[in-house]
Amino acid sequence: MPLSVETAAFLRRQGHDAVHLREQGLQRMPDPEIFEKARRERRIIVTMDLGFGHLLAFSRTEQPSVILLRIEDERPERLQRLLKDASTP
Repeated sequence: MPLSVETAAFLRRQGHDAVHLREQGLQRMPDPEIFEKARRERRIIVTMDLGFGHLLAFSRTEQPSVILLRIEDERPERLQRLLKDASTP
């Protein structure tokens, strides 16, 4: 399940420069192209897709960073609470 557009909006409200591929009309972009786009734009990929962990492991690069979420409750409000808790010192 992809992360919701609501989650990108939440991250922006928290002061992050977050974008969602759907907002850019790129929701069908293949994972390797997403990975390369994130590397070029110096972004962090936040995902529940294990494939991005594999792409990072085998890319032999340090960019982009990947935050791989493995949670049972994937509702946007639960995910947003977890992200907020993770970023609060």
